[in-house]
Amino acid sequence: GRRTLIVVDEAQALSVEVLEQLRLLTNLVTADRKLVQVLLIGQPELRTLLEQPVLEPTAQRVVARFHLPALEEAETTAYIAHRLRVAGLQGELPFTGEALARIHELCRGTPRRINVLCDRALLGAHGAGERRVDRAAIDLAARDVFGQPTPVKPIAPATPGRAGLTPMAWAGVAGVVLLAGAAGMVLAPRWGASSAPALAVAPLPAASPAKATTPAPAPAPTVAFNPAVAAALATLPALAAAVPVPPAALDTLFAGPLSADEPRAWRGLAGLWGVVLGAGDPCTAAAQQGLQCYRGRGGLAPIRQLDRPVLLTLADERGRVSHALLVGLTDSSATLRIGDHDHAVPLAQLARVWRGEFTTVWRAPPGYAGGDAVLAGGALSAWLGQRLAALDGRPAPAAGSGPEAQAEQLKPRVFAFQLAQGLVPDGLAGPLTLMQLGRASGVEEPRLLARR
Repeated sequence: GRRTLIVVDEAQALSVEVLEQLRLLTNLVTADRKLVQVLLIGQPELRTLLEQPVLEPTAQRVVARFHLPALEEAETTAYIAHRLRVAGLQGELPFTGEALARIHELCRGTPRRINVLCDRALLGAHGAGERRVDRAAIDLAARDVFGQPTPVKPIAPATPGRAGLTPMAWAGVAGVVLLAGAAGMVLAPRWGASSAPALAVAPLPAASPAKATTPAPAPAPTVAFNPAVAAALATLPALAAAVPVPPAALDTLFAGPLSADEPRAWRGLAGLWGVVLGAGDPCTAAAQQGLQCYRGRGGLAPIRQLDRPVLLTLADERGRVSHALLVGLTDSSATLRIGDHDHAVPLAQLARVWRGEFTTVWRAPPGYAGGDAVLAGGALSAWLGQRLAALDGRPAPAAGSGPEAQAEQLKPRVFAFQLAQGLVPDGLAGPLTLMQLGRASGVEEPRLLARR
């Protein structure tokens, strides 16, 4: 019952024969549904390739196109911050504000140019014993990487197509597109294109690293999304919001002396559970108090589903970092606790400084040993049986039955619970399943304020 999707990166390298075979795959249908769809992500040559007369049948299968424009200045900073956080950075960015502006000016929002320039600048700063990279260091690195830099005018941001998606929204949909500095397309059966959730992308004109002149902007392509895709993308994290909110409105979250105090944020989360964390790694300290850490991503949707306070790491356009405890959530705002003060932040503003990742804690039931547990009897199976019985009214497996018999009775019930809760229905007792089962069956745990 799952959708089958073939994703091909660097699709401009495919031969005509392979593209024809992919087109033929989209002919595989049953009486009521399509069996496969194809997403192609490629460099600008992909569009040229599909314009060949021999590939006209394949080009006709494209049901939607999207041209990925260059990053805007704020998105360049967010992109650099994201890459450094993935690499393990904690704290503020090692680039000054002027350096970040100069990076965008020189690279014109092209991710691969940004990668090369930042890498060289960081290496130079390390060699010079400097902890911060300023504008002068960026210019020095640019001479090494691009040749003598000349001032350039940043590319004007492209107007989003009918889908209303900004470049950073597309980073949430398919981050590989940003890292490839390219774009892609989806093929769907021709007879049912109007009902197939599919998208297609026209490639982004690449900026030549050897030239500092700004290329003439290409005409904005037509973006044709079918309604099912538009509805699905609307449920993505608030990355797609991009509402123009003045940055000064967020200063209260970053300017305070406690804004970057991550241990204090952890202590606040632990306090909601009635425990005190010791020194050292917070997850290790939480485990000593009987709590498990859970790190998730996906924006507000899983947080609403879990209905429990979570820790967020925020980063603004100036590279400032803040650690906040999300304690309340409504349809339009989030309540963030920094230090001893709560801040009601509209979700549109939160989208500017948060990239959808969160951390929380939960109390594991007896017998849980970590990971996605295979049901094999014991204390965990007994707990599951009791909680499921409270929900579906069916008796728990008999205590005298063997472990295999207990697992055989519980697995389809766990599967049904996962299916009803929108979880991956695998019949295994993982953290999300156990947290949701505890919440649904009335386990007393901290909840988000607006949902109590």
